Amino acid sequence: MLGVQKPAVAHRILLNRENEFEPFILFIIRGIWQSERKELARGLINKWVRQYKHLQDCALVFEYTEDVDTRILARIYQLAKRKDDINALNNVISSILSHHVKHKSLKTLFIYILKELSKHKNYLWAKLHWFKLEPFLRVLSRKEWIVVFDNLLFVPDINYDIEEILAIAADRFPKDVVEFFYKRITMHGWKKKSSHYDAIPFSLNTLNKPLEKNADIVIEELLKWFIRSAKWSIYWDGSHLIQSIFPTFHPLLEKKLIALIKSKTKNKERLIFSILKAYEGEPFLYAVSKELIRKYPKNKKYWREMFYLLSQMGVVSGEYGISGGYEKKIQEIKGWKDDKSIIIRRFAQEYETFLQKQIKAGKKRADEGIELRKRRYEEQL
Repeated sequence: MLGVQKPAVAHRILLNRENEFEPFILFIIRGIWQSERKELARGLINKWVRQYKHLQDCALVFEYTEDVDTRILARIYQLAKRKDDINALNNVISSILSHHVKHKSLKTLFIYILKELSKHKNYLWAKLHWFKLEPFLRVLSRKEWIVVFDNLLFVPDINYDIEEILAIAADRFPKDVVEFFYKRITMHGWKKKSSHYDAIPFSLNTLNKPLEKNADIVIEELLKWFIRSAKWSIYWDGSHLIQSIFPTFHPLLEKKLIALIKSKTKNKERLIFSILKAYEGEPFLYAVSKELIRKYPKNKKYWREMFYLLSQMGVVSGEYGISGGYEKKIQEIKGWKDDKSIIIRRFAQEYETFLQKQIKAGKKRADEGIELRKRRYEEQL
């Protein structure tokens, strides 16, 4: 308010007692800019920029002002770039986001700054402004989004804030979002230097929705991962990402996997098993599972693998929770015994035998655990 109501006084203070009022420079100069003596603020800012003084404050002046001097911001960017002043660069972004609607040229400046921040592996802008970025990011071209993706590669975790940003891109550029995750997985050099880096998020909250809408593109691109590389990390992370995007499977994913089983694609079995392992033996896997069983009627190794895959279950409770889960699995494949295919009927019989053994072993472990706790309790009494 001092700067707004008494700009000449505020100006003299900053000229003569600059060091004493350093903690308040940003607010005073912002006030002068909003007053009738705006030229006083412009003169001080230009002077400080030439002297490389208070650069971070000068960059942030326009965040809450009604107008902006784009030439000043451009000069601050050039100097901050030369001096490797990361904080000043991030502050320029803060000012850009307040005025990008009226000043289209600021979008270009934003892209320049982002490229510079990527050189320093700095992604602070996304963490600070994720909740107000949508209007700005919606107007970015695909080429400009690539610059954003390249910067976000250095984010150690895809949390809610970064997911919100990626969800904006997924509506228009789902293929590039999938490629973004592939690059994260293959950033071995950066991951070794970083104390913590999760290429793929544990779960998705908002990003899965726009990606699922573009299932045809997303599934096609994700399946290419397994062909591009045979590394276990690609199979592990790729399968987990598929499960995160399509938690209840997807008709198109089922169709693609069945077609893959029937094809002559090399290493297709490893691909199929990797994806199925990401799910917990849910009934929606049965169509793909049956096709795989029919494809390899005499392969005991694959059948044992299917026993493991189909017998997976989520969290269970109680001493006999696991046994109860296996009993439910038996009920779920009951119809398999009446299947037209003799191969499926034979598999169902062997799978049920496997489950019965697991039930018996599970009950035995539960009984022993209960008995052991009883004896310990009696000894304490």
